[in-house]
Amino acid sequence: MTVSSAVDSRRESQQEIAAVPELEPFQSALGLSAPWRVVGSDFDLKADQLDLQIDFPRGARFACPACGNPCPVYDTEDKSWRHLNFFQYRTLIHARLPRVECESDGIRQVEAPWARPGSGFTVLFDPGLGAGAGDADPRQQPALGRARQPDLAHRPLPR
Repeated sequence: MTVSSAVDSRRESQQEIAAVPELEPFQSALGLSAPWRVVGSDFDLKADQLDLQIDFPRGARFACPACGNPCPVYDTEDKSWRHLNFFQYRTLIHARLPRVECESDGIRQVEAPWARPGSGFTVLFDPGLGAGAGDADPRQQPALGRARQPDLAHRPLPR
């Protein structure tokens, strides 16, 4: 069974990406701010997976990673990140990650605010499997090797 509440993230019109009420809990839980929005979700019960789509409206501007000046989007690349489980369901975040065109610094990749640069995991997931992870800055913890650790959602609860 697949339940979907997706909004087309590849809009060709100049319309703003409107808030979708049923997606607001995800928006709040992820701590996203403009121009980022949760625009869709796909829950696949058979696959035990929740996929969340994040996007931004056409015409959005992002800070240049080098100088901080607001810049237009040059192009985008589709990327995915593993996030903390939603209850017992594996959760993935998918987004178009923009590159900006800065007048002074050229073409620069914008980093996803929910993920550490170069990691396939969200900031919350990355330290989530390590002992004492809450004590350290998640952006400073290594991600290598964590992907091979068991999915804790499928372990029986201790009695």
